[in-house]
Amino acid sequence: MSWQEGLWRFVCGGLLVLAVSWISKGKNPYFAGLAVLFPVVTVVGYYFLSQSISPAAMQRTVVLSLMALPAVAAFLITCYYLVGRMGIGWTLLSGMAAWLIAAALILQVYQRFP
Repeated sequence: MSWQEGLWRFVCGGLLVLAVSWISKGKNPYFAGLAVLFPVVTVVGYYFLSQSISPAAMQRTVVLSLMALPAVAAFLITCYYLVGRMGIGWTLLSGMAAWLIAAALILQVYQRFP
């Protein structure tokens, strides 16, 4: 990763955190959950990735990203059910564990189908 890419990721991530914080203090704080899903970091990552791989490889990367959507759903569903039952730290850790398990399964499926 070049320093420019690192700087862009840092700036975009920081702006996203500021936006989420600002939105969460408004009339409808649940809109912050939508802002978290805005793909700023993904856009920057794909831009720099596209500079170093072929269009065909980029398409395969996008396909894997689409296949990974259930992992994001596993994280969100886990957080939804656990946030009222345990502290936020354990809720987020459990969500990350659910994401890792789902992602590992998705990678296994992806590797079997060229």
